Amino acid sequence: MNSPRLRNACRTARAFTFLELVIAMSMAAMLALTLYVSMNVAFRARNTVENQTQAPRQAAIALDLISSDLQASLRPSSRMATPFVGESGMGAGNTLTFTTTAKSGLSRLVRIGTSAQPGSGATPGTTSLVRAEEGGALSSVLTPSNNEAVLVRGVRNLTFRYYDGVSWVDTWDSTAYEDKLPPAVEITIELDLPDPGDATHGYRMSRVVALPHSSLVPEAAADEEAGAAE
Repeated sequence: MNSPRLRNACRTARAFTFLELVIAMSMAAMLALTLYVSMNVAFRARNTVENQTQAPRQAAIALDLISSDLQASLRPSSRMATPFVGESGMGAGNTLTFTTTAKSGLSRLVRIGTSAQPGSGATPGTTSLVRAEEGGALSSVLTPSNNEAVLVRGVRNLTFRYYDGVSWVDTWDSTAYEDKLPPAVEITIELDLPDPGDATHGYRMSRVVALPHSSLVPEAAADEEAGAAE
């Protein structure tokens, strides 16, 4: 037989009511929604930071690669080198063509410039910084079969400037400078990202690279440029 105490305990024990279950489920749903919103904000912030830093990081890597090419450039007067030509192009930037030395010791004809990359579907095309190369320097023209690689996408402008020993010039043709390289080259990449300091311009990265086998321009050429400036 059940004792009176056990019967009283059974009467007082009861299950959760429907209202209590609804309240508990509502609280759990609100907690889950709060966690979802917090995680969504965190993931969106992470994606924003990655998108803002990915292009500058790629631009920095591209500047490192171009600097390595320039520092290994061959003097145009050598037998296996083509003229060092920097042209002021139309559109998104300039073009630089020169001969460099690969790690294997072989010469490579390299062209640095910009190229309009076609978009797909609703995505518009973007301008990219590209590097094209071809083995050997027997010709100053790159064939369509050259190895072209996209270094950075979303480039607004690419600028090269060349130091002639007196001032910075926008173009360079080694044939007009006694087959000499410029002592230094300034590279500026402007990306399609707002500059924190100036919203009217894109994010800019610049670097000055000193070239080997370089020398100052002849004094006569420097005097002519100074006279033309006056």
